[in-house]
Amino acid sequence: MQESGLAYSGDDQSYFAHSSSIAFFKFPSYEKEYWPDGGSYPPLSIGPGVMASPFVFAGSLIDRLEKSPMVQERSEGNIKDSWALFGFVLSTLFYFYIGIIFLYSGLRYYFNERTSFFSILFMVLFQYFPLYLFRRPVFSHIYEFVLQSILIYLLLRNHQTNFLGKAGKRIAVVIGLVAGMIFLVRYNNIIFTIIWPIILFCFGEGKFNFKKSWQKLLIGYSTSAVLIFIFKFIPSIYYGNLFGQSDYVSIFNSRLTEVNNFMFYLKRLFHIFFWYDWGLIFTAPFIFIGLVYLFKARFKVNISLILLFLPVLLNIYIAIRWGTQGGWYGYRYIVFSLIPILILPFALFFNNISKKPYYRKILIILFMVAVFPVLSMLAFEGNSTNLTLDYVKQYFGISGWGNNTYQLEIWKTLFSHPIDFLTSVFKGGPLYFVYLTAHLFNFENLLPEILINKYSEFKIDVLIKTLIIYILPFLMYFFTKKVVVKRISYDPLQNSDQNDDQLYNSDGYLKN
Repeated sequence: MQESGLAYSGDDQSYFAHSSSIAFFKFPSYEKEYWPDGGSYPPLSIGPGVMASPFVFAGSLIDRLEKSPMVQERSEGNIKDSWALFGFVLSTLFYFYIGIIFLYSGLRYYFNERTSFFSILFMVLFQYFPLYLFRRPVFSHIYEFVLQSILIYLLLRNHQTNFLGKAGKRIAVVIGLVAGMIFLVRYNNIIFTIIWPIILFCFGEGKFNFKKSWQKLLIGYSTSAVLIFIFKFIPSIYYGNLFGQSDYVSIFNSRLTEVNNFMFYLKRLFHIFFWYDWGLIFTAPFIFIGLVYLFKARFKVNISLILLFLPVLLNIYIAIRWGTQGGWYGYRYIVFSLIPILILPFALFFNNISKKPYYRKILIILFMVAVFPVLSMLAFEGNSTNLTLDYVKQYFGISGWGNNTYQLEIWKTLFSHPIDFLTSVFKGGPLYFVYLTAHLFNFENLLPEILINKYSEFKIDVLIKTLIIYILPFLMYFFTKKVVVKRISYDPLQNSDQNDDQLYNSDGYLKN
């Protein structure tokens, strides 16, 4: 926060340029915006900027009161300390918690509170998300997650209540907006935009029915089309470039269209799953349980979830053909759209083991497995040598930002240099509060030189922003407990004399 406002150079600046163009009422013009990628307008997807723009606008009001120069024109120098940028950060945090609420609410139609809680804990909070939430919030993946989570909630609720079949046509507009935004947030998710309305409207009560749903489908797709036209094609038409930035598109397409032999794809897939740079077995081990139960279990909703898995294959193919993990932490192209789909299969697994006499032992094993992805996140970028990224030649002849032995480096550092490891882990927020304590009690001169250089001056706005970030999860939690949970009247165990086994069938789902 002190040095960069939690925005990285590159992609983050393009995402913010989209949001600031909208928030400062310049859209579709980008003449007052800043981004480093070249072209007439930012080449990256506009969706995160659209969703964040209300928060960016709210932050910009403080910038206006402070008469910040970024109100007139955005530059690399005046963005990082702005409240408009912090609005984007706050937006990401807010949407993440909204996504959690939707996933939890969806699971509660099927499982008790314990299963729903632990499913989100292992699948979401222990894998990937904290880094993209607190370290790199000016990005696209949390927005991808919340949109998927909203639609997963609708799917899970509909399979228990068939409320979409009874609802009016307004729900088709809502689904069209969410589905269209999925494409705008990440263009590689276009198949989700196409398939989601079909899944929600045509699959109900265990069968496919197009005849009763075609009107809602038409409304949903029309809404998506209008949304995409406004935010994707209007700026393209404005700048006379209908198909986007040619250099960005050509680089992406050149990697995807090249054809290799079968062994290349097999080796690359094995590498993505199991290798010790960013293998999913280390960074997202619980998705393997979700995948097994997705295809193993037999229940009404699993046909829909399997169909929703098909668009993920495109993202897996992109990761295979791209040749690297994607330039930052882990296989981000795959995980964020996949985890909402696998949350219910994982919950089914957890619900089943919770009834076993060895439940506590399995729970301990799960927490032990969670150590790998949690330490992987905590140590990331912890120092300037072995725990960070460098521009290197990676395993399949592609050069890019990566670390070919990252998962090994974590444990080597932990056991051979434990002090360095602890310093790497705790040098962020905890170190800042050490600095604050020293500043408050006037013994800054006793701090190590590295800490003095890091916080060369006290900034009250950095303190306020930091406290907001730390407080927001608790505010959202109390909001959830007081408002959302009170509306959840489908607790299968509430006010019931039946025990767990009487309420659930052999597959672990609520009996109809």
